Amino acid sequence: ANLSGVNFQGAVLQGSDIRGAQMDRADLRGADLRDVAVTQLLNTLDGHTDRVTVVAMSPDGKSIVSGSIDKTVRIWSGLTGM
Repeated sequence: ANLSGVNFQGAVLQGSDIRGAQMDRADLRGADLRDVAVTQLLNTLDGHTDRVTVVAMSPDGKSIVSGSIDKTVRIWSGLTGM
């Protein structure tokens, strides 16, 4: 499916299977993406000791920020996952 540029703001995609979907430029701000199946696992960001509750990516994709119940916030490279 071609979902490029689709506005998913605030959408609930729980349990959705979007494997193979083209989603470049799709707006996912505020979307609920729990249990969503995607094409493949690209990287695992290890570091939190408890459940992650929030994730945000910079507009250029170079940085990822995650917050956890373990009361930590981590900043990751969107390119390397480090």
